[in-house]
Amino acid sequence: MGTVIGSFIGGLLAIGAAVLIFKKLKTKGKPDVDPSEPVTEPPPPDPEAEMKALMGRLVQLNLRIRTTFGLTSEIIRMVEDVIDLLKNTVPQMIDRHPSETLTYELKRICKDHLPQVVSEFTDLSAESRQRHTPSFMASLSDVRDQIQRANEIVEHNEVAEFKVMASFLKTKYASGNM
Repeated sequence: MGTVIGSFIGGLLAIGAAVLIFKKLKTKGKPDVDPSEPVTEPPPPDPEAEMKALMGRLVQLNLRIRTTFGLTSEIIRMVEDVIDLLKNTVPQMIDRHPSETLTYELKRICKDHLPQVVSEFTDLSAESRQRHTPSFMASLSDVRDQIQRANEIVEHNEVAEFKVMASFLKTKYASGNM
């Protein structure tokens, strides 16, 4: 009978140890949270800081095209036209319509799409750039036209057009097509 009780106690101890180990592994890597402290959400992005970051990205892009050897004045002018349009349109959208999808899509063009396309082009060899210049210019022209249309929508406060234009930009540039 003593061995049965000993085995039973040993089994309980093993189960208890397993439960403790499981709990320890389950919480491993999780920060200790004091349940008495209120949970706070991160502060919303600072619009001014966001604007500075976007404009800084456009300045970097402008410097890149100005310092890349072998770009024609036509290419530089076209990229700068697109940058200037973004500099005029995006701040208005952030100011007037910060939560609109169109604002988000224009910011994505500033931060991601335009810099990526320009970088890919400027990273090409001079020979490859020459071969790809017509398609690059056509892409920039298309982007410029879309941003001009977005600018008109903002200037005339065509709220109904926001969603249509945002959907178009999202679809057009979703896979990096530019």
